[in-house]
Amino acid sequence: MKTVIESLLDDAVIKVNYRDISGALGVLLDIYKLDRDNPGVWNLNSVCYYRLGEFERANKCLEEAERNGDMDDSTMEIKASMSDPTFQYWVKRYKEALKLVEQKNYKLASLLLHKLLEEHDEFISVYQVLGLCYLAMGDEEQAKRVWEKGLAWDTANPALLKYLNLTENTVKQVEDFHKPVVARAEEIFNVLNRKFVLPTIVVILVIGSGFLLQAAFSSEQKYSHKSKINTSAISTNQEMVTVASPYIMNETHDDIDITINEKQSKVEQEKQYYDKGFNAYLASHLTEAIDNLTVVADMNSGSYINREAVYYLARCYFLQHNYFEATKYFQQCLSLFPESNYHDDCLFFLACCYHFNDNNESARNMLAELKSYEPDSGYITSPIVSQILTAE
Repeated sequence: MKTVIESLLDDAVIKVNYRDISGALGVLLDIYKLDRDNPGVWNLNSVCYYRLGEFERANKCLEEAERNGDMDDSTMEIKASMSDPTFQYWVKRYKEALKLVEQKNYKLASLLLHKLLEEHDEFISVYQVLGLCYLAMGDEEQAKRVWEKGLAWDTANPALLKYLNLTENTVKQVEDFHKPVVARAEEIFNVLNRKFVLPTIVVILVIGSGFLLQAAFSSEQKYSHKSKINTSAISTNQEMVTVASPYIMNETHDDIDITINEKQSKVEQEKQYYDKGFNAYLASHLTEAIDNLTVVADMNSGSYINREAVYYLARCYFLQHNYFEATKYFQQCLSLFPESNYHDDCLFFLACCYHFNDNNESARNMLAELKSYEPDSGYITSPIVSQILTAE
């Protein structure tokens, strides 16, 4: 029989695998209270903090795991990734973006953050900060959209959920003319400043009430004409349910003759290959990632995992500058999963692929489709868009 700590560790691992990073940290805290010297705590803590984008904390956990001689494969991969000069340059630019936010240069910060997401889209704190930039610029709808994408990486992230809840309340409060706008802004600031804020971005929220006052005034003007929410997009709640239910698949009549055990085995095999591929992607082991994600993509199950595999397979090829294969899988993602949260991402990266293959007419068509689908997309302000539009 498993001990309480072993059961808790299993629970934490499951949460990490199903992208409940914040939930996993909560479980790890419970384990730490019971057994401070448990080696599994430091390994999983480093993984969680790395995914959250808290690299200093992740590094401290790595040092503790290494000191105890308890590093596993995941932590070894993270250590190698964080030691890579390319990644260190990425972190340096991320800190520059945070500095721009501190200076209230939200426009330039958002451009840099979008560029960083093109290179690494798996770090949750980037979505938090980028959303705050949009909020400060008065674009509440885009802020919400960014935060919802962040939830795809950490399904129960308290900061992201709190931001989304507060922005929903802000829209409702705009109609309450009896409550002064300054009071509303101070109320939001006090709540944000009090809890649910990761230490790495606290500086953004304590710069001064001017940050959120500016956002509130802008929201007052913009959302007095309340923007319509894109009903074709998958809601956050639907995404969270899907993430928590990895065995949900699109059933067809052909499945009737398949036994329950065979189905279960197929789904487990799909998940095993996906986990290997996705972890390799996070560690920048692109060849290994492609090998495993291709297996999942070829299964054509139509499941959430199948969708994720197709999208990240395209991203892997894009990072390898294999734009022909990247185009193939971005198109496949659009075709098989037209209502996914990656629709605008696929359109943008397809435009880039066509551009790099000197097919600028097709690239511009993709950008036109992107503008039609999401007029306020942050991708539209990316520097490469200007290059595509002016290319011959």
